[in-house]
Amino acid sequence: TTAVGAPHEWPYSLRVTVSNLLRSRFPMFLWWGEEMLQFYNDAYRPSLGNSGKHPMALGQRGRDTWPEIWDVISPLHEHVRISGEATWMEDQLIPIYRNGAIEDVYWTFSYSSVMNDDGDHGGILVTCMETTEKVRNYRELLESEDSLRFAIEATELGTWDYDPISNLFSGNDRLRKWFGVPPKEEIELNLAINSVIEQDRERVRDAIQRSLRFESGGHYDIIYTIQHPDKSRRVVHAKGRAWFNDEKICYRFNGTLLDVTDQHLSRQKAEESAQQVRALIDSAPFPIGVYVGKEMRITMANQSILDVWGRTDVIGKLYADVLPELQDQKIYEQLDAVYTTGIPFHARNQRVDLVFDGKLQSFYFNYSFTPLFDAAGNVYGVMNTAAEVTDLINAKLQVEQSEERFQNL
Repeated sequence: TTAVGAPHEWPYSLRVTVSNLLRSRFPMFLWWGEEMLQFYNDAYRPSLGNSGKHPMALGQRGRDTWPEIWDVISPLHEHVRISGEATWMEDQLIPIYRNGAIEDVYWTFSYSSVMNDDGDHGGILVTCMETTEKVRNYRELLESEDSLRFAIEATELGTWDYDPISNLFSGNDRLRKWFGVPPKEEIELNLAINSVIEQDRERVRDAIQRSLRFESGGHYDIIYTIQHPDKSRRVVHAKGRAWFNDEKICYRFNGTLLDVTDQHLSRQKAEESAQQVRALIDSAPFPIGVYVGKEMRITMANQSILDVWGRTDVIGKLYADVLPELQDQKIYEQLDAVYTTGIPFHARNQRVDLVFDGKLQSFYFNYSFTPLFDAAGNVYGVMNTAAEVTDLINAKLQVEQSEERFQNL
């Protein structure tokens, strides 16, 4: 029993309302009479927490059950009682005491007047749903989006989004500025592609069309150059993904653009410089070779050193595999010492036995092994320069032999 008596003594309107409330699977709550006695269904029960208000709250006065929030909610139900108009609140913060502590709880709810048997206001029906988890998830989403926006700004990325169905393309302010397209407007994809330089345009179109096909996996990764209407150019690295529905039809294609102009120019200059160095090495009238890594892999060898070795196909091979006859001639050890210590090695009038025309023959060289350093100051290889002095040494030996014979006469 409650302050309103046994159920069979209740007003008809109260019995009907409570009966409907108890049958509902949607969380519902009823305040009845001037003391606002409480009734609620099983669907509402979890909102009271694991301990605390239930079961005491059932049949209890509202003010006694909710002292921590009564001053907040009483104006709402007073408005309903006096005006008869229902209220609606969405994701409203109403902290309550449950599980032994005050918790920040969010609700979407409606207060509506319930008529008594005389047609007057008899109580307030609360139809509600706790939305705490939804609000928290939304806040986490906003924080995640803020973090993403910060990351995009910090890394100075352009972002783009394309709808293949409507053929409309959009991008953030940075991308629009790069492409020179109107701000805050969606444009057709072809207008954006027109900003790609002519040499790259077809390649970009093909890459996009390939990504929009389901069998491609939707991946998009390409580097190309765009030209602004003011004729300035920018090299960008585009990475994106196409999204497909159950019918394997692409409904969204989005991604990012990274300005790699500086890296591209640096790489271009490095390649040009490397080409110049290679051209210089190739045209040098004396033997030059470059060996990389501790294993001494040959990456450069000009014609002069190939002539000395009597070999042709050597690029990419190991020094020891190309010249196995140098074993036990201390040259392998000299190269290893230069690579390990970073200290150059120089030899003069050094005898070196090489297999030439199928026979092991003796030659004489002045040669140097010079360490090559990377940007971090680490040795990554060795450059070998040499000058063959075989004829000079042989001539010197002949003179010495002639002098010796003359002295013995």
